[in-house]
Amino acid sequence: SGMGESVVKFSLASLVGLLTLAIYLILVPMMMFFLLKDKEQLLNAVRRVLPRNRGLAGQVWNEMNQQITNYIRGKVLEMVIVGVATYLVFAVLDMRYSLLLAV
Repeated sequence: SGMGESVVKFSLASLVGLLTLAIYLILVPMMMFFLLKDKEQLLNAVRRVLPRNRGLAGQVWNEMNQQITNYIRGKVLEMVIVGVATYLVFAVLDMRYSLLLAV
């Protein structure tokens, strides 16, 4: 009974995980499509809500955008450096599949 119960629990957990994954695989691309398709309309709606004189808000927005861009660039550079370093160490140690493991 214990083993059968474990199998049922594992199966149900796997089913929930698969359903969640399927929902994300469907919803995320659809949402991205519509957000990209209606980008100008969404931006115009946001602009109508914001005050006309938004000098400071625009400056803050630009600074935030620059900081987020720098953060993403830094993370990508960090990933490349760690990947190359890991590959080199694995290659020196003559590990099989070192490139695959480094990724």
